[in-house]
Amino acid sequence: MGGELYINAAWPDVYNNTICFNDAEDTGGGISFHGICNSDFRNNILWGNTGRIGGPGSTAEFNQLIINTVTSQPNFYNCIIQKGLEGFSLVPGVTFNGVFSETIDKNPLFRNAPDSIGIDYDALTADWSLDDSSAAINSGNNSVENILISATDSWGNPRIKHGIIDIGAYEAHIPEISTGDTTIATNTRWIADTVRIGGDIYIKDSIVLDISPGCYIEFQGNYKLDVQGTLKAIGTEQSPITFSIHDTTGFSDTDTTLGGWYGIVSLSMPRVIILSGCLNSSRAVPLKSDISLTW
Repeated sequence: MGGELYINAAWPDVYNNTICFNDAEDTGGGISFHGICNSDFRNNILWGNTGRIGGPGSTAEFNQLIINTVTSQPNFYNCIIQKGLEGFSLVPGVTFNGVFSETIDKNPLFRNAPDSIGIDYDALTADWSLDDSSAAINSGNNSVENILISATDSWGNPRIKHGIIDIGAYEAHIPEISTGDTTIATNTRWIADTVRIGGDIYIKDSIVLDISPGCYIEFQGNYKLDVQGTLKAIGTEQSPITFSIHDTTGFSDTDTTLGGWYGIVSLSMPRVIILSGCLNSSRAVPLKSDISLTW
């Protein structure tokens, strides 16, 4: 049997599950496929599962799933799978020809997972929610939104937060992050209800700052976003991205910087600025760039 799922001549579609730290005696640690199965797996986490492919008494190995028949060709979209395709076990004569798209091999960073695998460890008392730095946050595919039976996750929280669905059974909620004078030197995502900016932000050449839908960007003074690399701020009708300022005193006085943030500055090549679904709720110095943008 599979440690978690045993699928035989069936086509269940599996969305937004956390399948982790299972142990199986003679098959796949997380999932075992038999017969004809072309199921779609979307936004799932398979991590820490082990199986003893040689049967009872053999050495356990990390295999997230096993495919036992050539007619089983499941498809995986936007999943976290430990070891990627190397986490698949295939019986002799079987090759994997299914879809393996936008699937990543990064520790999902649960807040308090069990200490080890199998029935000796109580998964029900573990905390499977995601750390704020988890790669699962905003990495799912919203195509499942109209398929999911429930609009909430396993804890009753809204299923889609910060504009894009998370991978796994739990949806992260990050209320606020803050930053001062900062040079962004690695690709960065801002994912939070509110991002408070207390200094100038510099995005280095070839670096991407990606602001998630629904973010409220609140400048604490006359600070700027200086884009030498790429700025992506793509909101939606339901979750726009808002640029504003903490203190609007002097907002209507164009002779003072009070009440306004400095703006987005881009004076060197190459650079890319992509703004869509954004609101500017306070006065800012006009965009300093030769790129034409529509707010």
